[in-house]
Amino acid sequence: MQPVLIMRAGYLASYVFALQKLRLDPAPLLARHHLPDAAAQLGDFMLSARDVHEFVEEATSLAPPGTLSTIAGLHNADHQPNPFREGTHHAVNLLDAIHRHNALVPRYGPGARFAVRINGHEVCWRKATRSPMAETEIFCVANLIGHVRAFTHPRWLPTSVAVAVATPEALSNQPALAGMAVVSSRDDGTHIHFRISDVWRKPARSGGPVDRLQPSNADEPDFIESLRLLMQGYARTGTLSLDETARAARLSVRTLQRRLKEAGVSHATLADQARFAVAQDLLTTARDLSITEIAFELGYSDPGSFSRAFRRFAGIPPQDYRRERLADLNRTVA
Repeated sequence: MQPVLIMRAGYLASYVFALQKLRLDPAPLLARHHLPDAAAQLGDFMLSARDVHEFVEEATSLAPPGTLSTIAGLHNADHQPNPFREGTHHAVNLLDAIHRHNALVPRYGPGARFAVRINGHEVCWRKATRSPMAETEIFCVANLIGHVRAFTHPRWLPTSVAVAVATPEALSNQPALAGMAVVSSRDDGTHIHFRISDVWRKPARSGGPVDRLQPSNADEPDFIESLRLLMQGYARTGTLSLDETARAARLSVRTLQRRLKEAGVSHATLADQARFAVAQDLLTTARDLSITEIAFELGYSDPGSFSRAFRRFAGIPPQDYRRERLADLNRTVA
């Protein structure tokens, strides 16, 4: 069965940040496109790709072309968990970091593959696939630049940029990228060029622990796996009804039920698995949230129901799970 179209929530979270930076309220847009209010905190969860793209399309119309996507792309590179940040943790120079990034990308997002090519005294870092929107291409350029800036220094710029879909002016007019040569490249994909001397640069900062991504089996996710990941993204809204899941997956309720029956799994089981996965994450990372707050965030009517459901999966109450996980993390850091 074909997988559901999904994408990491970190992309959406970066656009939410960009809207807020421009003093635009993202809440009405999130509601219109059935996306979680907690989008800015979701990070590594999966959401409906179509919902996210439709949100971005409307959001970017509220600002001058390229503005929102540039802010979002730069922010995403330096603040959201991503393969480049994970790869650079052990990289000895920029070229090594790029190769590590390229090796990790297919595990976390097959549609975001990049290629690097050295020609004489110049390096070309190229996005292998085209995006569905011009603004997404701008995001990708800003994201690549942001990756290198995070590795080298905050004002780094490539010698030139070629954009496959977006108009060159949408990028060259951005204050954050002032002084960069931008040209149109509809035939050869979106790419940035920089000097060969840059690839031997050592990391500007050693950095602390990396926000590691969890492999999503996203190279060729099957229908159930992609649906499970999608439901994890929406679990924090407490809206994991059959109707809502079908809407997010862009399927009719009847089609969803048929596919679930063919796979031999129930919607209720997947919903429980999604809530449990999110509960594990919140208990470990959201230390400021109480057990009661986590229960309500996941749509449970009372903390007791949440504790009983969690114990069925983990074998221990949520408070014990949190205590053990935090103790493990403290021992790892020490």
